Amino acid sequence: MQITDATGAEELAVYFTRDKTTAFWDSNRNAYRGSADSTRTPFTIVFVEDWVKWKMGVRDHQRYYTDLPYQLSLRKQCSEYLDAIVGVPLNPAVNLGSTLFASLFGGDMIYSASSAPWIMPVIKEPSDVRNLMDLTRSDDLLDRGQVKSWLDGYRLMAESRNSTRLPLFGSYIHGMATLGCMLLGATEFIYFLTDHPDEADLLMQIIVDVAIRFMDAMRDFTGESRTGLIIANDDLWLLSPELYSRFCLEPELRLYDHYTESLWDMRGYHSDSRCDHHFPALRELQLTDINLAPSATVESLRREFPESVIHGQIAPLPFREATIQEIAGCVEDIFAMSNHDPGLVLSIVGCLNEGTPIENILAVMWAVEKHGYHERPADFFNGDPSEPGKHLLKGMPMILEVE
Repeated sequence: MQITDATGAEELAVYFTRDKTTAFWDSNRNAYRGSADSTRTPFTIVFVEDWVKWKMGVRDHQRYYTDLPYQLSLRKQCSEYLDAIVGVPLNPAVNLGSTLFASLFGGDMIYSASSAPWIMPVIKEPSDVRNLMDLTRSDDLLDRGQVKSWLDGYRLMAESRNSTRLPLFGSYIHGMATLGCMLLGATEFIYFLTDHPDEADLLMQIIVDVAIRFMDAMRDFTGESRTGLIIANDDLWLLSPELYSRFCLEPELRLYDHYTESLWDMRGYHSDSRCDHHFPALRELQLTDINLAPSATVESLRREFPESVIHGQIAPLPFREATIQEIAGCVEDIFAMSNHDPGLVLSIVGCLNEGTPIENILAVMWAVEKHGYHERPADFFNGDPSEPGKHLLKGMPMILEVE
């Protein structure tokens, strides 16, 4: 089959029979794990919650996030659909929005019928920061905020005969800019960094201390044993390079150093904002894997991050609106313009937006089969693990279920 202007979505779906999707993902796993004889470029796709809710026709979002049996039932139905059409089920997850960690700090949760949960600022005065110190010594973090509900959902999955896998937790956290915006509000956070540097330093210290205690507790509870860490920091673009370097760089370095033990451990960073102005500082984090800046090209990212695996560079909004012919052409261009970069994992930079047709994903799979190859040197997966592509061997997913 060749995708042409006359190709329709139905023809593409018929092309990907069950045997073909199975073969695609088998080949993809070998490519992602760094099989020395694989010349395929890996492709990753995560069906995040906004897409799942859209596909399943969710109208009452409050119910989705508070009635966990209802959520898990819809996720099961969606997983079966995806397995039949695309060949991959949903990742196991209990999804409570993007506020799980921030909810530990005591802000009021707002559950809307039309959107994911959000959180009210908990820091209104500089003196409020010191009131959070007790959290750094708390033994009840798993009983605070949304976490108790998350654990209830986890137990429901464990009790279900239909659950063959359970979610792991403890390998990712929001970045300092995103958490600061959640705890103070975006505008107030920037004023806070500028006007109250001592309290800002203390807040960063508290966030890191609480994050480590929380992730360690969740790792123990869920059995997460992998080393490595992914930081998701969509609000990074709001800060100037000076503010990020002054207040956020060292705390994020501390988190990475706590959870990485060797050069083989993932130090992943995600931001689907236009964050090019932070690239010099981000290089100091010694990142092994990046999912950054939808408007950036693979070749520009390779110049900035010569030793990182690049997860990208499909921009989510154009991907949602494009025809399958446009998508096939876009994927071909990404491979050609990057000179078939051997350290590329083709991915969406950010989330799979709600409303994205399933046929668009099949179109990427088709284009990867046709154009997704590279020519690695013979010793590419041997020797120094700091070379581009070494960390594909780790096999940790870079794209997150929850941003």
